[in-house]
Amino acid sequence: MLDGVMRSFAFGATLAAAVGPIALLILGYGMRAGLKPAIGAGLGAALADLTYALAAFTIGSFLLARLVEHERVFRLWSAAALVGVGVWLMVQAARHAPATAGANSRIGTTDVGTSGKGCRRVRCT
Repeated sequence: MLDGVMRSFAFGATLAAAVGPIALLILGYGMRAGLKPAIGAGLGAALADLTYALAAFTIGSFLLARLVEHERVFRLWSAAALVGVGVWLMVQAARHAPATAGANSRIGTTDVGTSGKGCRRVRCT
């Protein structure tokens, strides 16, 4: 039990130690305005994170209790959405794929001339 708690704490500490955009803004603000305003900005960012975390945990647990009743429906709709995205991607790839070499293929030929009129095709060797 204690091993799992220590691992979780270590994981959380590594995530918290990452420098993100808000930390860089606070650092820049502290360099311009001084230590006290930077501490206030840091506490404000921490309070905002705490507020978002509390909202996510309370609303998330409330929603989870209600949504677990419809788990099968969510799984089916999620699977259908994934299949739909896959089919859409395949259709888009087929639409934009280059033509395969056939009887009327331009592979191996080039246009001679630049005017567009009277150009003749020659075989590239």
